[in-house]
Amino acid sequence: MNVKVFSIVFTCVAALLLVMILVQKNGYASQANDAYAKSSGAYQKYGSSTLEYVSTNIMLSKQVWAVACGVAEKGVKTSSDIKAIERAVAPSVKGSDNFKTLVHRFEIAPSYFIEASFKSISEDKKTNLKTLAGYSGLNISALQGNPSAAAAEEELDEDEEGEEEVAAEAPAPAPKKAAKGKKGKKRK
Repeated sequence: MNVKVFSIVFTCVAALLLVMILVQKNGYASQANDAYAKSSGAYQKYGSSTLEYVSTNIMLSKQVWAVACGVAEKGVKTSSDIKAIERAVAPSVKGSDNFKTLVHRFEIAPSYFIEASFKSISEDKKTNLKTLAGYSGLNISALQGNPSAAAAEEELDEDEEGEEEVAAEAPAPAPKKAAKGKKGKKRK
């Protein structure tokens, strides 16, 4: 009878152990599936946002390059000619004329811009509309991956103008008098 009880107990323990292993295995599988779903979902979101960012940058770059190529192909003479090209390529974005530095800037985003340099300002006598005239060159350093170079050139121009204005407004400094030495008693 001892062997009979022992075999029944052993069979029950083996069955319980087998059930416990199967339950744990299903738990591990569901945990692995959940972890995989979370991590792959995060990677998918990151990948799709990266693709969206890249496609937006490609679209912006394409528009600015189209304006730059249009300027080179058409042989522009004034900023009005450039504005016509801008309207054809990107109607929602308008370039701006800077009459102090004689530069026309077309900017879609802070790092996607071109700057056209001119030699003079012309004014239409009928409409009194000022435009930049005498096209002298196109700065595309921002499109070549160096937007800070164009910004640095612009800041240099502004600094030089500011220094000239300050120098013109500031009075000349008065000459300094020579300082007299103090006479004192010698100590022994």
